[in-house]
Amino acid sequence: MQSPYANKNILVMGLGVHGGGLGVARYMGRNGANVRVTDLRPADKMQDSVDALAREGFRVEYMLGEHREADFRWADLIVWNQAVPLTSPWVKLARQLGKPLETEINIFLKLCPVPVIGITGTKGKSSTATWTWEMLRHWRPDAILAGNLRVSALEMLPRIIPGTPVVLELSSFQLEGLEEPRISPHLAAVTNLSPDHMDRYKSMEEYGAAKKHIFLYQHSEQGDCLVLNSDDPVVSSWADEAPARVIWFGIGEAKGRPGMFVERGIFNWRGEHDTRIVVESVDALEMPGEHNLRNAACAAALSMLAGAPIEAVRFGLRSFRGVADRQEYLRTVGGVRFYNDTTATTPASAIAALNAVE
Repeated sequence: MQSPYANKNILVMGLGVHGGGLGVARYMGRNGANVRVTDLRPADKMQDSVDALAREGFRVEYMLGEHREADFRWADLIVWNQAVPLTSPWVKLARQLGKPLETEINIFLKLCPVPVIGITGTKGKSSTATWTWEMLRHWRPDAILAGNLRVSALEMLPRIIPGTPVVLELSSFQLEGLEEPRISPHLAAVTNLSPDHMDRYKSMEEYGAAKKHIFLYQHSEQGDCLVLNSDDPVVSSWADEAPARVIWFGIGEAKGRPGMFVERGIFNWRGEHDTRIVVESVDALEMPGEHNLRNAACAAALSMLAGAPIEAVRFGLRSFRGVADRQEYLRTVGGVRFYNDTTATTPASAIAALNAVE
């Protein structure tokens, strides 16, 4: 079947250096579109991305170091990078010109032939998304992990067949783009919420509003589900706004809530009729820290809701070794253990890392 983008003029607004814009340009070019890239950064800052596109074999036009109104007028569709805020005057120009605006994640969610698991939160989303994928791939080796991990979701589309589990880590920036098309992942999870990106958002309320797009457009009649942290007072309050079923995760007694709870050192799956499945002991985990118990509980809940057998969930709980730059054990020198926690860029994440060290 011919791609809906064949012979269309596609303007990629923001090529970037982390893979998102590059993935869009590759996807569009491979599907026969006329691709033009515009980015405020000069060519010498974008050379790796430009070289990567040059190896594709299709023609790409570039306007680097500036944006031009003529390029926006030329476009049939504008795909804007997550780093570009919706308040950008160029986004406003596109709207004034009546041009369709999309993001990579929007396009992917519309085209993906299988249900998608989406995970967001201030901290823990990378670990939780990767841990979920770890569990699912023990069940389905073709499981996909993409999104805010420098992995283009669109470039994964050709690998997805019926039944393939798909896990996306989604940032607040990416979720901003879900409002206009009113689309959310079929399975969504929020790990926690604490101050972050206050250079982009005017308040915590505005930041939280961006995160809520991961579930606001779910549909209960389609079996969609939202997984929330019962230990986070802000996140747990969002259950009242959920249009679909809510499942929980946390540490302590379930108190009648269905979901995955760490109770007396055991991961327990609590069914909606108070049935209980003993999943695994916390002693089986390789990852230290109370915050990782919550990450594991969230991942296990999502995996079970996605249909993974309990054996795959147990295996994934035991086999996960963490994500690079996140409490990554390096080595022991002179009796001192060294960890790389480069991503601990907020007080909340630094405190969680310190508390994890016994």
